[in-house]
Amino acid sequence: MHHKHDKIAKETNQFTAGDDNRSTPIHNQKSLMNIQKLTTNKKSTKNFLAKLAYILAAGMALTLAPLPAAAVTECNLSPRNMYVGDGLLWVVFQGGGQGKIAQTSPDFKPIYALFLTAISTQKDVVVRYTPDNADCNALQEIRGVWIAR
Repeated sequence: MHHKHDKIAKETNQFTAGDDNRSTPIHNQKSLMNIQKLTTNKKSTKNFLAKLAYILAAGMALTLAPLPAAAVTECNLSPRNMYVGDGLLWVVFQGGGQGKIAQTSPDFKPIYALFLTAISTQKDVVVRYTPDNADCNALQEIRGVWIAR
């Protein structure tokens, strides 16, 4: 048995698949028209695609741009003595060279712990100094420390 709205839908040829795989009429003509406008508006599609292409190109340019090299020097050293006081950690290395770091540095505590560990286990460390081409045998400002097993 056909209902009145099924007959109207057949005449206008506007059906959508329902949950039970039966064709049911589209009741809201405005929704259909809005969907058609969105899918057929070539100008807005071109604008969207142009903006998307620009964003993708800018993103690729940023990821491919070379990063500035960090100007640092790393020296493989054996810590011999440490002094903590006067707001500083001062380290003297075997074979020459000294490094210092202020106690106000956010890295002070971890660097101090690494030097304590290196001295107590007689391990070498790699000390990172801020200036590029720093002299490993002179007094330098410590930027970071590596310790290996």
